[in-house]
Amino acid sequence: MLSSSRATTFSGPGHIPISEIRSYLDEMNIMAFEERQTYIKWIQVLDNEYVGFHAEKSKKQTKPKKPFTKPPAGKR
Repeated sequence: MLSSSRATTFSGPGHIPISEIRSYLDEMNIMAFEERQTYIKWIQVLDNEYVGFHAEKSKKQTKPKKPFTKPPAGKR
């Protein structure tokens, strides 16, 4: 439910906005302050893992570019 709230960037998925997490907790009728703080903390921990996983996956799939070298003067 929350995953559809995350932004997508060129480097992969972005983080879930705190406003969306709070809206989700409201929707689930989780109102106790300490309970909300616990949910927010764990959702953000899992979200960081998810975003980090995709960042690492993206790095592994990106082929390194060969550096540009100017051809020798007589071979153009």
